[in-house]
Amino acid sequence: MWRAVVFLEAVKRRREKRSGRRYPVPWKLQGRGISFLGFRHGDEEALQGRVLNINHGGLCLLTEQPIEKSAVLHCEIFPDRSHVGIPTVMEVRWMRQNPDGPGTTVGLRFLI
Repeated sequence: MWRAVVFLEAVKRRREKRSGRRYPVPWKLQGRGISFLGFRHGDEEALQGRVLNINHGGLCLLTEQPIEKSAVLHCEIFPDRSHVGIPTVMEVRWMRQNPDGPGTTVGLRFLI
């Protein structure tokens, strides 16, 4: 019985972390890590992926590249069929192995 209670409390806490409705979108994202001294250079710092969903506070990204939790990224979001990106700054909040196949799902929070 206590396991069920603990599980339900964990599910409740997880739901409470989400603020607002999430909208599925077929967008792409490109990003690069930011250090305290400015932009990091090199391909190893580049991030690319597919936006799975978005809301007013952030988005969920599917990517093949590893990234550090709490990393701050300068990103461009490319809406469907757009060649011009929307610039923003985001923070990595969480990461999980993609349950539906290869890659990692990453939670990014808008800072700007």
